[in-house]
Amino acid sequence: MSMYFWYAVLGTALDFAGLCLLWRAWKNRGGVKAVWLGWVLLCAALIVWAMAGGKDRGVALGLILVSLQAPAIIGFFAWRDKGNAPRAKQKKTKQAVTQEKTKWTVYMSRIGTALLVGPVAGIIAFVVGLGVHEVLAMVNVQEANALAVTFFGFPIVWASISVFMLISQRTRFKIIILSTLVFLSILVLILGN
Repeated sequence: MSMYFWYAVLGTALDFAGLCLLWRAWKNRGGVKAVWLGWVLLCAALIVWAMAGGKDRGVALGLILVSLQAPAIIGFFAWRDKGNAPRAKQKKTKQAVTQEKTKWTVYMSRIGTALLVGPVAGIIAFVVGLGVHEVLAMVNVQEANALAVTFFGFPIVWASISVFMLISQRTRFKIIILSTLVFLSILVLILGN
């Protein structure tokens, strides 16, 4: 077996150890050292993967492996945990009845949030991606490179917009930023055509 195989095995082991440390730190609600060590192990795994497969393919393989290992680890630990014991039925009080009425508004708020960070953020990211593609076409970037930047940038922009929408508490600020992004992208599209 070649040395590259052992680099890949070492990278896989470092990925696994880093993800397990991050899971443990999250589950125990603390452990700053475990969080840092987990991220250091993940970065070291990417370096080892780069040695195994090159700077382009090796890092991509390492990232793919992390994205496959993470749900497997989370699923395993979730399957292993027994969960909470069932609660005994209690008599409904007035407070419980009013809480049930407010649950509906909470559910609708959660559905609205899911729509905002899902399809709405995706549409905004798509329009921004079209604008970026048009800007790259205006500055005479080759079509293949412009498409590559747009395709690889689209999920990053989508995730960034989703995170921004979840983190920001001020609704007016969100609307101003997102409408500015959409307006500039549409303006570039109109000017480019």
